[in-house]
Amino acid sequence: MLAIYNVFHSIFASKVNKEAYNF
Repeated sequence: MLAIYNVFHSIFASKVNKEAYNF
């Protein structure tokens, strides 16, 4: 369960980082 959360968190973080760089 924790591994799934880590994967989801890493994907979400990468999405946020890409959006931040677009700004």
